Amino acid sequence: MKLGEKWHLICAKWWQKWEKYVGYMNAETSDMDFPPVGLATSEEEEHPGPIVNSHMTIADASLTDGEEPKLKDKLRETFDYEIVHASVWNKLVEWQQLESSR
Repeated sequence: MKLGEKWHLICAKWWQKWEKYVGYMNAETSDMDFPPVGLATSEEEEHPGPIVNSHMTIADASLTDGEEPKLKDKLRETFDYEIVHASVWNKLVEWQQLESSR
C-alpha cells in the first residue's frame, strides 16, 4: 500500500466465493496482476452474486444518500474482510454489482 492510494474492504466470504468462481490465483502464487476472469470452473462453482458488505456495518436508517455506514468493532482481516485496491473494487462492482443496503 502506498500513501494516497484508495483501498476498499470487501466481505471475506464473498471474496472467497468469487475467487473460486473465477479460478482466481493468489497474487503471491501468480505472475498475473489481476484475476484470470473466465479461466475458472464457473460451471462447477456457484455464482457469488452481488457484493454484500452489510454484515460489516452498523445498521443505521438515518444515513443519507452518499453517507458511508460505520464499521462494526472487532472485524478481523481475512476472517471478516479482505482489502482490495480501488481499481479492483471498481471492476468488481462493475461486473458483480453492489447489493443495495436500503
